[in-house]
Amino acid sequence: MIRSLLALLLLAAPAAAQEVDPRTLAGQPVLALASHPAVTLTLRQSSGGRQSVVARLARAPGPPLRVTPDGRYLYGWGCGAAGCGVDGFFLGLDLTHEQIFVVLVSDGVPLLWVPPRASPWPAALEAPLREFSAEMPGRMNFARP
Repeated sequence: MIRSLLALLLLAAPAAAQEVDPRTLAGQPVLALASHPAVTLTLRQSSGGRQSVVARLARAPGPPLRVTPDGRYLYGWGCGAAGCGVDGFFLGLDLTHEQIFVVLVSDGVPLLWVPPRASPWPAALEAPLREFSAEMPGRMNFARP
């Protein structure tokens, strides 16, 4: 009886241990990061009533996920046909603290900033945000080392 219970526990353990390291998502679309267990629940909670817009733009075309040169942040985005400044979803993940960074733009209006744009954002994400939308970094507060 104890052996069979132990065997069941050992069989179940690898499933929990198989969570994908977010770094391995580099090269995939932003939807892969949005779907990762370290991101999905927080993203769902923070997007509130904008979940359908997030879902649509997470599936939109964009560059593959990349890691910042310092190796700390994984990021990517998806953009509608009119461009990211009109319809766009930027998603970043702090690989050390599993904190997410989100900018959601719909119909040319930034609808969501996580953390809020007045809060300090990591300087390592300034260049990626400039690629996402040239005017976005001018609206934000980046922490300087």
